[in-house]
Amino acid sequence: MHASARRLLIAGHLHLDGVLRGLPGQSDAHQDLLRDAPLAAFEALVEAALEREVEAVLLTGSLFDGEPTIRGAALFRDAVEALQEEGVAVVYCGPRPDQIHSLIAARCCPESLEVLEQNRHRRIVLAASNGETDRELEIVSVDQPGYESLQHSGLTIGVTRNAFGHITPEHPFVDENHAACPLVLSSGHETPFTQRVRNTMLHAPGSLQAVAPVFPGTRSATFCRIDADGTVDLTPVTTAPVLFLQQELNLHEAEALDSILSRCDEACELLALESVPAATQLCIVNWYLRGTCSTVAEWSSESISSEMQTLLGDKLDSISLLHQATVVPQLMGAHLDGEDLSDEAIEDELLRLVSEQVAAEAGQTHVYETSKGRTTLPFDELRRQIDSRELCHRAAELGLRALKEQKKAS
Repeated sequence: MHASARRLLIAGHLHLDGVLRGLPGQSDAHQDLLRDAPLAAFEALVEAALEREVEAVLLTGSLFDGEPTIRGAALFRDAVEALQEEGVAVVYCGPRPDQIHSLIAARCCPESLEVLEQNRHRRIVLAASNGETDRELEIVSVDQPGYESLQHSGLTIGVTRNAFGHITPEHPFVDENHAACPLVLSSGHETPFTQRVRNTMLHAPGSLQAVAPVFPGTRSATFCRIDADGTVDLTPVTTAPVLFLQQELNLHEAEALDSILSRCDEACELLALESVPAATQLCIVNWYLRGTCSTVAEWSSESISSEMQTLLGDKLDSISLLHQATVVPQLMGAHLDGEDLSDEAIEDELLRLVSEQVAAEAGQTHVYETSKGRTTLPFDELRRQIDSRELCHRAAELGLRALKEQKKAS
């Protein structure tokens, strides 16, 4: 390793005291694990920082789901102080400075915690450890115009609260005509994201522990090494004790329950062969069983989940499995021409179904209000697609068919 490399650990949303949602029936054996999963993930972050001898921990996301609880706030304070006693700086550069203010009010905010705020402290400098041998490392907010006018005397890590999806190559912090940051971090993603644009690495660490099954996959912090020439190396460090997995199975016409369970068993065998992070203690498998309305009519999600838990609950060595099945009726590949969408209740329910499907597939978190509920997509855009018959999404097909059949039956 280069003598002047800077070593950091980067973490996104902590969800301290967050409650895991969308779970199947819980047994007494898992209650403590499920309740404490976000706290355990944060403790894993602290252990990783000490083991890898990093010089700083950067926290880029929300610390809590809402207002800090005494339990979560006290753990945060004790962990930060433990890191600082070992010479590890802790910098909060996330989107919720109000949570820091709440920690201060609860007397649970360490005095030496560094906080990057857009309207006040827009630049934090981590001093070089070897005097002139190392370049200074700056943490800079890039969301407001004019950030490039800040005096940059060393390596620069940019921080944005926006998601990376709308960033173009002409954006100031990746524009080749400006002094680009070697690394730009975002708190706008729940799932990990990494992309290189020109000489800038765009990275969102995601969350330490997913709190809902709509964000499946491994959760981790990110070990970062930045060399003196600006070369960035990122390595995931797994932290989550509870892993949400997603499995899909297409049902055959007139398929028996034994056949369904047999194919799920085969899928679990393949799952067991995949690499499961060492930190994982419990895998929650969300099954989406898709088929035509006539195929899935006789099955209930509850009955299949119960059978799965009985037969498939021990497929991973030393790791518990919990199964939750969702039976999904659908059409395949047909446009919605000729369907009557004048019923406002059906339209709003369709929007909800589409938004849930897209949120599960794309990890979107922005929420918009409709007249009947909440959706993760802009209401006006979905309404336009429905009115013009452009909408041909799989969830739209299954939602429309299921709702209309239910309406006829009632």
